[in-house]
Amino acid sequence: MRNKPAICLAAVAALFVVSPAMFGHHGVSDYDMANVVTWQVTVTDFVFVNPHALLDFARKNDQGKTEEWQGELQSPNMLSRKGHWTKDTVKTGDQITIFGCPARNGSRTMLLRKVVLANGEELSGG
Repeated sequence: MRNKPAICLAAVAALFVVSPAMFGHHGVSDYDMANVVTWQVTVTDFVFVNPHALLDFARKNDQGKTEEWQGELQSPNMLSRKGHWTKDTVKTGDQITIFGCPARNGSRTMLLRKVVLANGEELSGG
């Protein structure tokens, strides 16, 4: 039992080394969090799977051209705890309003903050 303090110390040190790597992908630095856009969009696909639900949608840009985008949401478990999110919440062809933060690198991806369904129901995205 002399090694018990050393083993405990080693276990705590290992947690400090591993913890940042485990949570590193949950950052939002890829997104312009100071720029929240609001768009009327048409759902093209909704994937309710781990680690993050994904909402694909089409929108008209300022020139009237259709653009395909993808919005990232939290995990299905977190979404279902926050409201009425299920795998059937949105379907292809649904007209919805989204509030989100576009990617900083100019790609057509964004972090979705809120979704408003056609019936006016508001759902948190993150």
